[in-house]
Amino acid sequence: MDGLRARFDALRWAADDRIAHRARFVGQATTPAGDDRVEIWLAVVDGRIETARFRAHGGPAVLCAADWLCEYCEGRELAAAPPVPAEIMKALALPRVQMPAALLAVDALDAARQHAMEHQTSRTVSRV
Repeated sequence: MDGLRARFDALRWAADDRIAHRARFVGQATTPAGDDRVEIWLAVVDGRIETARFRAHGGPAVLCAADWLCEYCEGRELAAAPPVPAEIMKALALPRVQMPAALLAVDALDAARQHAMEHQTSRTVSRV
């Protein structure tokens, strides 16, 4: 739990109020009850994730999973597969009952990546 506490105390990849000006692609995920929510914002340059930031409402595990995932994906190719939730859980030493926190973060990242890939595809299609 020390790793989780240290990450929670820092949350270096949390979005600030200017995130929409820097990162145009956003993905959202919520729990079925709607009580936890994660938004991940991406700035993509030449097919690579230049900036990844998050906003979240939920417990410490949700915030830390989103923070870890943003750190993980910065600098990686947009098309690269995101980590599986088990990888997030291992990195944060989360107990198995916290799996939904990792799933929520991955779902938000998948939505943001999809948004970015759709935009990139639409820019490369010529219209006659």
